[in-house]
Amino acid sequence: LVYLQHGILHAHMPWKYSADRLLMDKEVVSTCYEHRILRDTYGFSEKKLILSGMPRFDFIDHNAPPKKKILFAPSWRKYLVDEVPPLTFKPKTQLFEQSSFWNKIRLFFENTSLEQMLAENGYELDIKLHPIFGVYKSYFEFSNTRVNLVDDVSESEYQILITDYSSWVYDFVYLKRAIIYFFPDTEEFSAGLNGYRELDMPLEQGFGPIAKKEEELLEYLGEAIGNKGHPTSPFAYRMDRFFYHYDNKQRYRLYNALSQS
Repeated sequence: LVYLQHGILHAHMPWKYSADRLLMDKEVVSTCYEHRILRDTYGFSEKKLILSGMPRFDFIDHNAPPKKKILFAPSWRKYLVDEVPPLTFKPKTQLFEQSSFWNKIRLFFENTSLEQMLAENGYELDIKLHPIFGVYKSYFEFSNTRVNLVDDVSESEYQILITDYSSWVYDFVYLKRAIIYFFPDTEEFSAGLNGYRELDMPLEQGFGPIAKKEEELLEYLGEAIGNKGHPTSPFAYRMDRFFYHYDNKQRYRLYNALSQS
């Protein structure tokens, strides 16, 4: 049984993803970071790790030139939805409307400086919600004509990513695009309201500046637009060679590794 993963492990959850909990024969990894974390923190032996890279990265075109587009992709919050098994989620409307998460996001998108910044520089900003947060879609329909709520995205089209602790960030590390972390509810996260309270790679060691308020996010976004979505130091250095492979041959390496095992 081989675990391909859908993304790169980000949340610190050894009680869920350790070798003795997953009970997999092998796990596929794409980066030296995963290799180290899975071995040293999650208890995987070397023989259980396949360093081929995840097949899905063969389908992200890291050579495609990006458009003047920004992607805003926050993760979902466990404490802001009710789960009704199996996998049905209902809104906690009052709690959501009062949350730091929503109110700081709302202030960012309603700020006239954002509208002016996008218009003057010719950028579009797409909002992609986690599927679980689809119950809050109507809240993210803003009057700014350069802001769009979208269901599907092609990562390689975007110059800049705004996210929080979503593991989707690693797709943009693979693309080597500018990343800004917007984390409006750090206190709630640190309290464990989302089911975990740590990341295996702290954001301070990550790939972009960290904004906790909308004013900071606007400042960092202006800088990223001014740099045309190119990562700056030290983030560009951290992105460089973070992945083992950039040759779109992950599937072939995985096939060869399994056929020879």
